[in-house]
Amino acid sequence: MELYKLNKNSLEFKKFPIMSWIILYTCVIIAIVKLLHSPTVIYSNEKFPVNSETINCDLSTIEETLAKLNVRHKDVVLAQIIVETGNLTSPIFKENNNLFGMKEAKSRPTTALGTQRNHAYYISWKESIVDYALWQSSFARGLSKDEYISYLGQVYAEDSSYTKKIYKLIGKNG
Repeated sequence: MELYKLNKNSLEFKKFPIMSWIILYTCVIIAIVKLLHSPTVIYSNEKFPVNSETINCDLSTIEETLAKLNVRHKDVVLAQIIVETGNLTSPIFKENNNLFGMKEAKSRPTTALGTQRNHAYYISWKESIVDYALWQSSFARGLSKDEYISYLGQVYAEDSSYTKKIYKLIGKNG
């Protein structure tokens, strides 16, 4: 579908740059989320800030945040978080506020602040969820649960037994 805009001066129709508007709209949403969600940061001697919210992060709080952001397949996503963070104990989670082992995005909008320990780092774990929601809406929307898990195994996971771990966790918890 193509959209056109009428130039009132020349009475000509010009092609409407819809992708530019979508990108601008996405960036504005990310900026608003960042402005509305600026948590208290504790600075340490480490290279990057460590967020005090990470200490108070638990699976029920994460589940509430996933629901608020309307992240699809929440049971699968929670299983991913458990696998990726070693049940919220991994250094990538604790130091980078990264719940998903995400790398810094290069071809889509992101809430990541940069790269540390070869993974994206965030000002808070909630920003990690926002970034995951952006990834999900960019690359994995409209998939059934099984298609989604299969897609994770093909393009997301580095571990060949990733999908088996996810299925095991959702079978036990779901």
